[in-house]
Amino acid sequence: MATAVAPVTASSLSWSSSTGSGTPRDREALLRLHRLRFVERRGHDASLEMIEERRSREVRKDARQARAYSQQMQRVQDECDKRIAQMSADGSFTHRSKQERDELEERRQDPGEALAKMTKHMREVAVAYKDQKAAMTAKVGERPNMSVRPKEELARWEEARQDPKEAAEKSAKYMAEMAHRSRDEMSAMTARVQDRPRRTFWTKEQRERIEELRQDPDEARDKMEKHMQDLSRSWREERGTMTERVS
Repeated sequence: MATAVAPVTASSLSWSSSTGSGTPRDREALLRLHRLRFVERRGHDASLEMIEERRSREVRKDARQARAYSQQMQRVQDECDKRIAQMSADGSFTHRSKQERDELEERRQDPGEALAKMTKHMREVAVAYKDQKAAMTAKVGERPNMSVRPKEELARWEEARQDPKEAAEKSAKYMAEMAHRSRDEMSAMTARVQDRPRRTFWTKEQRERIEELRQDPDEARDKMEKHMQDLSRSWREERGTMTERVS
């Protein structure tokens, strides 16, 4: 028995596509498709009908955009033709007006004249610089020496100045004396340490006992290997005994 399908309205459903980035037109189209397929039971034909409607709508939209673009390009072409005709009438294909071109022509300078003018200007600048430098040198030379050191102190510095070779020899001699002194102090320290009686926390009997217990490394290794072998043999024997009792 067929079950009646209740009419679907926009207020009774909340589609996942109706939230987020969907547009009102998309929601309306979805509701319409649902109504055509499930309420009016038109099936697949309803989908094809909506697809054809949308295709026709987009075709008309593309045609309108194409006409608008063609009209815009025609306006640009008309403006270019008008500008070219005006330039041809003025006798120059430049974007500057006739008044601007006349001003540029008045300000235009001959290359040879410009070079001669620049050369003269650079010579004048060079002469002015030389005069200014000479005046500055003379002014500095006329001023007294303003050193913070008095003449007597400078004389003492000159007397105390040492020849580099003499300073190197003095430094080498000083370093040799320091090394000799260090060796003497080290020898005296070693002699004092050796002269002092030997001190330890162990008594004589304890030291003798430690010496008796001291063991050679090879002997200790052999002893440990023998011990491990004995342990392994006893374990095998014990395991064999356990196996015999269980069996």
